[in-house]
Amino acid sequence: MLTLSTIHAIINVDESCGLGAAMIKLNSGATWLVCCDSQVSLRQSGTSQLVSSDPVVGAVRLALVNEACSQALPALLQAKDTIPVGGTVSVESDDDSATFAIQWHTQGGPADQLLMCALPHHQSSLVDAQWVEEIGKYWTSMGQVRGVRGSRWQLVEAVEALGFSGRTKLSEADRSVLRELVLADVSALPNDVNVLPPDP
Repeated sequence: MLTLSTIHAIINVDESCGLGAAMIKLNSGATWLVCCDSQVSLRQSGTSQLVSSDPVVGAVRLALVNEACSQALPALLQAKDTIPVGGTVSVESDDDSATFAIQWHTQGGPADQLLMCALPHHQSSLVDAQWVEEIGKYWTSMGQVRGVRGSRWQLVEAVEALGFSGRTKLSEADRSVLRELVLADVSALPNDVNVLPPDP
């Protein structure tokens, strides 16, 4: 059996989303959508536990769905049965750009219903993304994420010419600091080159 516990009291369990899914309202004001791969019933046990009627096999996903983002519920429910389980990456490049294609592997529901979150560095490169604006944007430790639907991501990045010089020239002050750092590294090397690591 699945048991989920919270430090807050559960004040309502709404299973109207269908088997394996429930909206859980807490006394903190938060509302969570809980979705299980297994078609189980979810019920409250005690003050702060949610338990399943049967063992849960597969994924369990949680989404915070407060009143401010209640418009996200239909999109979340549409995607609830499609679980990402891996992916294949392919890369192509030419002189001007590199294209990265990620084919997400899924299980459960239709692959085209996969709902994932794109990080900022994905968002600026994704081509023909099917953005799911109704789920909003959320802040994470890696920046603001956006929902994107679909099992294939194509990202295009500009390729810059490679060389030993950067686009910006070093100032004389930066050159002096760099010179001091290199000299410090050299003076820290052992006198016997045989004790140097084989890989710099």
